[in-house]
Amino acid sequence: MSQLSSYHMMVVSCYFQTINDFITISFVSKKYRNITNYFHYNPIPLNHAIIKYFDHLETLHLYNKTDETFGNTVCKNENQKVDLILKRSFYQVIVHYAISYQKTTLPQNSEYTFDNVVFDIDDTKLFDILNDQNLQNNQRVVDHNKIITIPSNPNHVTKTIGKNCFRHCVGFSEIAFPCTLIKLDKACFSSCTDLKRVILPPYLKSLPKNTFNMCYSLSFIKVPNGLTYIGKSCFGWCLSLCEFDIPKNIDKLEPFMFHVCTKLLKIEIPTTITSLGLCCFLKCSSIESIVFTNSVDIGCNVFKECERLTYVKLPFDLKVLNNSLFEKCFSLSTIKIPKYVTSIGNYCFKDCTSLSSINIPIDVEQIGEECFNNCVSLSSIIIPIKVTEINSSCFKDCVNLVNIQFLGGKFISIKNNAFEDCESLTSFNSNESIVSMADSCFAYCYSLEQIKLDDYITEIPLFCFKDCSNLSSVMLSSNILQIGNFAFNGCISLKQIELQSVVEIGNSAFTNCLCLSKVILSSNICDLDIFTFSGCASLSSIQLPLSLNRIGFKCFNECLSLKSVVIPKNVTLIESKCFTKCTSLNEVIFPEHAIKLQDRCFEDCSSLEYIKISRTV
Repeated sequence: MSQLSSYHMMVVSCYFQTINDFITISFVSKKYRNITNYFHYNPIPLNHAIIKYFDHLETLHLYNKTDETFGNTVCKNENQKVDLILKRSFYQVIVHYAISYQKTTLPQNSEYTFDNVVFDIDDTKLFDILNDQNLQNNQRVVDHNKIITIPSNPNHVTKTIGKNCFRHCVGFSEIAFPCTLIKLDKACFSSCTDLKRVILPPYLKSLPKNTFNMCYSLSFIKVPNGLTYIGKSCFGWCLSLCEFDIPKNIDKLEPFMFHVCTKLLKIEIPTTITSLGLCCFLKCSSIESIVFTNSVDIGCNVFKECERLTYVKLPFDLKVLNNSLFEKCFSLSTIKIPKYVTSIGNYCFKDCTSLSSINIPIDVEQIGEECFNNCVSLSSIIIPIKVTEINSSCFKDCVNLVNIQFLGGKFISIKNNAFEDCESLTSFNSNESIVSMADSCFAYCYSLEQIKLDDYITEIPLFCFKDCSNLSSVMLSSNILQIGNFAFNGCISLKQIELQSVVEIGNSAFTNCLCLSKVILSSNICDLDIFTFSGCASLSSIQLPLSLNRIGFKCFNECLSLKSVVIPKNVTLIESKCFTKCTSLNEVIFPEHAIKLQDRCFEDCSSLEYIKISRTV
């Protein structure tokens, strides 16, 4: 180091931090002892003790607000006292720390140079943009082209525009930025609804969140090539923005970055992008295609409600399709899911009404809730072998779904409403893979004609096959013990059913099964609940098991073809209106023991001719 000339050491010492660095270097070589005398400015902050080392000081640099000003009134308030006795004059005073534009224009600061001016929200009060004047000097601030100029000059170098600075300002369509600008703070132009055109300065490195959020008229923006970061919701609700060139130094698109840019038509994803944040292109209703050429992580809701999106090429190594990724992409008719995908999230393709075919890769293990809900053009689906659950409402309202094929995966559970309102589904064969079904899983499948359930299933849950109006054949396993409320309610084509293992039948389970003529009940059933066979107009006879204790309210109401009933000996209660309007019923035989009949049990049984009844009834 001692081989350096004093001049070169002076150059090096420009990077020193404290006076101790200068003192230390003076011990290295005698030629460095007076190195501070070469400086006409201070490379480090000064105080009254340190300034004596700089005998030839002409220019004072102030690096921090707390730096000693030596009696100069830099950035002082007009009523703030200054010790003029200790004042030291300098050829020039340069302020490096951030200071508002308004303070730099104070009369006592006119002789100083400020190279880090922040134009902040208080400074905009000087600019009455609505009335088009500068309140400080009564000059126009918006020219005849509706361009507003951010002030900057050699003595007042503007480098930052502060947080919320021009938020909600209207009346200008373009901004003239100084080339010295290096920073925009959060939401500085948010809700500038008349702003149409932006050319950002060349040294800007980042755009923080909400910078141009809700700039409804913004149709053109040019960003510098050196931009490395664009924040959350930066261009959200820019309703007039048609295209945007993403700089190649950007490595991720933050959440909500372009959400509700309804005219955004063209977007190219650079190879530098590694992730797309939550709702990044949400409601970009004009985007028609999107192509990924490299590995990218794609967050939830990224393309949700991109109504005109017709073509997507996903990253080849994508492993997860996140929640609501393509929800309400009404124009998406087909998509190739990469082979490495193992999970398809909740609502991923919900309301993709044009989606007619889709391949689910063999390694997919999870299909989320409402994943294909209301995919009204989807006609067939193949469930891969690794899938263990068909989640709630997964294929609900797929009105043209005709065929479901399970590739043999074991222990699959079908959750609530999974295939509800699949109006075109004609058959369902579980291939010995379904272990449980949940409420309403096949409700309102009007075209379903037959079902075959395997031995794993022990329960038919609530509303499971409600209003499956064409269901005529049901093959239940011998392990089914329970049938839930409304399970076969409204299955008007069902002709017969065997319930030999069932010990519990819920209320209204077979209500309005108009063609049901034959029912075989289990010998272990104890109760028939309310409305169980109400409205079964074709039921002409039924053998009630000896195990039966109770027949519920309106249990056989309006069984118009029922002719004869033998009440088992263990029945102790027949609830009110149990056989009301059984107009063909002509014979009822009661057991030889005490039994309670509630009111109106046989009301409107117009053909009833013979009742054998015990004295104890």
